Amino acid sequence: MVKLGVIITAATVTILVEEFFRVRRHPFPAHGWLGLVALACSEYLMFHGVEPVAIYFTPLAWTSCILVLDAAICAITGHSKLREEPRGLLKMAALSIPLWLIFEAYNLRLPNWTYGGLPQNHLERWFGFTWAFATITPGIFLTAAFIECLGWFKQNSRPIKFAPTTETASIIFGAVLLLIPLVAPRHIGSYLFGFVWIGFLFLLEPINHLIRLPSFEGDLEKGYRGRMYSFLASGWVCGWLWNSGIIGRTPDGFIRSPSDSNGKFSRCPRPGTWHSPSLR
Repeated sequence: MVKLGVIITAATVTILVEEFFRVRRHPFPAHGWLGLVALACSEYLMFHGVEPVAIYFTPLAWTSCILVLDAAICAITGHSKLREEPRGLLKMAALSIPLWLIFEAYNLRLPNWTYGGLPQNHLERWFGFTWAFATITPGIFLTAAFIECLGWFKQNSRPIKFAPTTETASIIFGAVLLLIPLVAPRHIGSYLFGFVWIGFLFLLEPINHLIRLPSFEGDLEKGYRGRMYSFLASGWVCGWLWNSGIIGRTPDGFIRSPSDSNGKFSRCPRPGTWHSPSLR
């Protein structure tokens, strides 16, 4: 399985790099080179257990990737969110913190992962958590924006209009999905964390559309599915990069699978966490 994961990750990165060079129209900005150098140095120092990089590797890696992704988008489109919309990116980072704390709160009830190797000092610990959580949503969104720039999903399709009753049903369905893991017995609820991820999608999508915020539903009404597909692809890319260790190598961090009755821990780190250095 490890070899398969490495192959899939390598293939994914190779395709993205090749596609980037295919559609690039402008020089690669300096902050992108800074991100690449920072990511390479962070990887090297983390694997050698050099502090504080080893402890703060995950937020360092995500931050580096944000620089690289924004530069790649700029090289394709000529526009940079870091340069043109820094406040918007900062707002997204700020909102990312409470968003991911919600998932952490669910984890208190549905123990799906645990952390190892964190600093004893609470200030250092929460600094790392805050920084890591602040980078996740911007990283995912910029990955989706980069994939969208590649032009894979340009073709428009038949517009889809959702009735108000459908939107209401989606909101109710999402709320139910979010409640089921909380009211279910703990030994059952721990298997239902997927309901949390899906529940927020069904809950928030119609609300975003109703208050005229960007939404997949709004795109579908216009016959455009590119952004939705790009976000799905972003989940694939970020997931494999995370589990490969490129942006989330956390050798002392563990996720406990609810199916493991012996309490053993897998080596699959979770996005948004940060951990201490390599295994001895």
